[in-house]
Amino acid sequence: LRIVYDGPLQTFKDLSVELDGGVVTIFRGEPHLLAKCVDMGDLDINNNTIRADGCYLKISYPDLNSLKINVDGGKVSVSEIKMNNLYVEIDGGIADFNITVQNEASVSIDGGKIGGQISFLPSKESKLLLSVDGGIGDITLSLPDDISVISSSSINGGFVDLPMSRIGKNGVLYINASVDGGVIKIKEKK
Repeated sequence: LRIVYDGPLQTFKDLSVELDGGVVTIFRGEPHLLAKCVDMGDLDINNNTIRADGCYLKISYPDLNSLKINVDGGKVSVSEIKMNNLYVEIDGGIADFNITVQNEASVSIDGGKIGGQISFLPSKESKLLLSVDGGIGDITLSLPDDISVISSSSINGGFVDLPMSRIGKNGVLYINASVDGGVIKIKEKK
């Protein structure tokens, strides 16, 4: 791999990253991208969307309204960024998060593994939607003590372990886990 881009990025409220094989690391900082690819044509930056084919991407970016990540075979790591919404689709790959979410985190895995920690800020209504079709989801949640938690799941071959539902007085977190062959473990950090 060789460096095909090493420079600043425009700042948008929403960022979309599409990876077809490769590695992407996203962390909080000034908007900057380091991209190592086989060929210049393997990287496409168009407004708020970064597409890469078999590249190594290192992205620093400020806090976001939404982050969309689509991985088809590869590895994703996102840390220290605050966002309102997170949308992740993984088709064979690994994702690791250490992030703060205000409204919704929606993660879908079709063969792969997701892990890490998601902190939810108190909001009127927040959602964590996790869908696994052959794979493993292992998430630690950091939640305020006084937030309500409502957990539900649908299982078609597999295993789900979710935090117990509870009543609180400062917002609600809805957790919905859907498994079709796989394992989802969501535990609350104490």
